[in-house]
Amino acid sequence: MDKTKILEAFADMAGLNSEEVLKYSSLAILAATQVEAQCKSDVVPSKEPVLVMLCAALVNLWANLASASNDPTGKFSGNGYSITKNSKSQMQTAQALFDRWRMEAAGLLVDEGFAFFASKEIPNEPKK
Repeated sequence: MDKTKILEAFADMAGLNSEEVLKYSSLAILAATQVEAQCKSDVVPSKEPVLVMLCAALVNLWANLASASNDPTGKFSGNGYSITKNSKSQMQTAQALFDRWRMEAAGLLVDEGFAFFASKEIPNEPKK
C-alpha cells in the first residue's frame, strides 16, 4: 500500500498539516504491513481504498494512545482561559473510528477470531 496515501488520510483525520504528519511515517509503514498480513489471499491491498483508510485509522489510534499516555486528563485555568483535556474520550473516539473502518474492510480480511476445527469421532468399542 502507498504510505503517502495513508499519511494523507491520517492528516485529514487528525487535522494535521503535511509537516506535522511526517513524524508518523514509520507508523504508516507498520500499519500497512499489519493490514496487508491480515488480507485474504485473493485481495490486492494496493487496489482497495478501504484498506488505506483502515491503515490511517490505525495510525490515528496509535497516535491518540501515545498522546493520551503522555498528557493526563484534567483541567487548566489561567489568564481567563480554561483548557480541558479528556484523554479517555479522545481514545474512545479514535477506537470507534478504527472499528468503523475495520468493519468496512472485514470482507477483505482474515478473521482470526473464528476457526473451524475438524475432529474424527472414534466409535465406542462394544462392551464385553
